[in-house]
Amino acid sequence: MSGQNGTMNGKPCWSPATRTSYGMRNWTSQEVAKAQLLDLPRLIQSAIAKGLVKLPEPEPEPETHEQLLASFPAAVDAAIKAGLIQRPEPVVVQPKPKLTYTGPMTKPCKCGAVIHINLTACRACRIADRPKQPCAHCGTMFQRANKEICCTRECGRRYQAKQVTEAALRRQPRPPQICTVCGVEFPWRYTRTKLPAKTCTAPCTKEAARRKMRELGKNRKKN
Repeated sequence: MSGQNGTMNGKPCWSPATRTSYGMRNWTSQEVAKAQLLDLPRLIQSAIAKGLVKLPEPEPEPETHEQLLASFPAAVDAAIKAGLIQRPEPVVVQPKPKLTYTGPMTKPCKCGAVIHINLTACRACRIADRPKQPCAHCGTMFQRANKEICCTRECGRRYQAKQVTEAALRRQPRPPQICTVCGVEFPWRYTRTKLPAKTCTAPCTKEAARRKMRELGKNRKKN
């Protein structure tokens, strides 16, 4: 390094002006300490370049779990080659023998019919064992096969037509009702209890409830 604009290790480096005995006579202790701190990096770099100071070597990073798993097969192969461990012999799993049934696949039912060996009774016997129930249309007692509610197909058609007619009648407009409190007519509507409403508005409903509670209180006093 030469002068104030010299270079060190191929890089420009700044250093304070040369101190003379005349210039340092008027320096305070703080200025001297500051000048020494400014010279400290240059002194450390020169000491490293001359080999007087050695930088600490960076510690190696610990191996990750993936690296350890990747090196595990190679370590096992090396141990097998060295004779330290032996590779286990593969275990042969023998297949289980299949059980085959060679007996008869049919059996006789209690009524004499031939049924499969897994069944307990034929369809006719199963239906005969079920309790009888009335037909939804004509009321005749019959034994249903699956989920039937009518005894015959004709009764089923008539029952279905009856249900359709009743649904259509329910959809028709109903005549207006008269409020039991104020006497005003209001359109037909159902309440939460699936019964026709008796009052027109919420205030009339509250008044009807009050009247009902008063009647209940009078009846209790009489009793």
